[in-house]
Amino acid sequence: MKYQRLSDIQWHDLHVESIRISAGSVELHVCPYDEALARHDTARLKLTGPRFEFDIVGPVSTAGADEFELYAPEIDSTEGPISGRIVLLIGDPAVPCSIMFQGASWTLVDEGHSA
Repeated sequence: MKYQRLSDIQWHDLHVESIRISAGSVELHVCPYDEALARHDTARLKLTGPRFEFDIVGPVSTAGADEFELYAPEIDSTEGPISGRIVLLIGDPAVPCSIMFQGASWTLVDEGHSA
C-alpha cells in the first residue's frame, strides 16, 4: 500500500474524483499522480470530527459541479487528530469552497490505480 500517511500524498493541485459529506464526516476520493508509473492512483481520505464548517464563495452550476480540485490544504499535523482547512475548486469557472475542521480523526485508504 503506497498511501498510508497524509504525507504520502502531494495534496496541492490534486484532482478530486468525488466528495461525500454526511453527519460528522467528510470523505474525499482523490487521484494522486504516480510519476514513476505515469498514471493516476486513487485514495480515499475520510475525516471524522465533532464539527465541520463550509464556506462556498459564489454560485456552483450543476453543469460543472462534477469537476473538483483540491487547491490549498492547510493541515496542522499529519499524525493523530488534525485541524485545518481544505480549499476545493469546484466547476468551471472554478468556485472556491473551504472545509474547516478541528480535532478530526482521519483514515486514508489506498484504492489502487484509476482506470
